[in-house]
Amino acid sequence: MTDTPRCHPPTATGLFAATAVALAILLALAGGESFYSALEYRRTELLEGQGWRLLTGHLVHFNARHALLDLATFGIALVLFPGLLRGWRLPALILGAILAIDLGLLASPEMAWYAGFSGVAYGVLAGGAWTDRQTHPRVAAVVAALLAGKLVLEQGLGAPQQAEALIGGAIWVDAHLYGVLGGGITALAIGRRWNAGNGCRRD
Repeated sequence: MTDTPRCHPPTATGLFAATAVALAILLALAGGESFYSALEYRRTELLEGQGWRLLTGHLVHFNARHALLDLATFGIALVLFPGLLRGWRLPALILGAILAIDLGLLASPEMAWYAGFSGVAYGVLAGGAWTDRQTHPRVAAVVAALLAGKLVLEQGLGAPQQAEALIGGAIWVDAHLYGVLGGGITALAIGRRWNAGNGCRRD
């Protein structure tokens, strides 16, 4: 008997979800302006029946820097919280974050357009901090504190101008808030089925 936690390897479902998201973002980026125009969230077109934009708007980006920054955040979440790659945890968190952001978009008629994966990536980070909190308590606490601080600053001061200049477009900071709420609520709602979400066992 030992108290050292032994983590199981990622499952096919988790790896597939992570790979599919990364490939979809890169393919959308490679598609250029035509893909961007067809996939970006646009309120007018959405109300005319183009419902796919509620999903694909999270996959397109202003430019390569924007896409790579969002993918980096997503990748950091998976490295810090490997339990996310177990079973349906990652797909559930992604969908929970997307749903929360989309509800926020629909409730914000002033938001005529939206693109980017950052809100979803922050939702995955938030969910990972909860699901892996027993296996990586210090990392989870630091990530939760940093996310909370970021949200407070953004809600109070708005997006940093340097960040907007870097990605070449305006940042809707509410997407980060809604994404974190969606990921956090999803993790809380089904955390028991994830056995505290740590993806590990003690032998």
